[in-house]
Amino acid sequence: MLLGGLVGGIIASGFTSGNDSIRDAVLLMAGAWIGWATVTLLLLMFRVVRPTRGDTGSHRRASLAGSCVMGAVGLAIFWPLTTAVNMLGSIVYTWFNGSPPSALAHGLLHKLVDAGPTPWSWSLVVLTAVVPPLLEEVLYRGLVQESLRRSSMGRARGAWRAISTTSVLFVVMHLGSVDVHALPGLFVLSLGFGWASARTGRLAASMTMHMLFNAGNLLLAVPWITG
Repeated sequence: MLLGGLVGGIIASGFTSGNDSIRDAVLLMAGAWIGWATVTLLLLMFRVVRPTRGDTGSHRRASLAGSCVMGAVGLAIFWPLTTAVNMLGSIVYTWFNGSPPSALAHGLLHKLVDAGPTPWSWSLVVLTAVVPPLLEEVLYRGLVQESLRRSSMGRARGAWRAISTTSVLFVVMHLGSVDVHALPGLFVLSLGFGWASARTGRLAASMTMHMLFNAGNLLLAVPWITG
């Protein structure tokens, strides 16, 4: 899936202007996600990836609607925790560097704020809010976390071991795009995604939680979205 995203990004780079504009960002992101999604569909089509089994550890599999509600509940629990950890990370960063970090911890947010409300900017907002939560949750919670949970490591001490390991990988994959002071908060947030998925036995829970977080973060960080 990651290789598919890389190939898609390389192909999309042939259509960019090379001036690091918001248009280039949209094309590169769209190409990467199309490549990622293509591989995901192929895995599903050839049943390399099988649907989650009925067992979800110590919990019964929830309904689709219940999973979406659980995703919203999970965000209400883990967003304040994430914010608190980010504040602590900012304090530590300031102590080491002598100046506070940027309030915008993701490079994409800087691009959107600087670009203003253009059609390409709105396209990037939609892509960011919708696509990553769907595809990333398939990879991290659907494949990695569930595989670890079913393994001896997952059974040894419950689902939290698999959730924690997956969250470490989730953070590592965001190195370079998320500022270093915000990485501990991202780890806490990922724990929430993993918890929602394991608690319900459905990716709909973590997808809902992830999507609501991305949308909320965009609303708070990019002033022109709300006018």
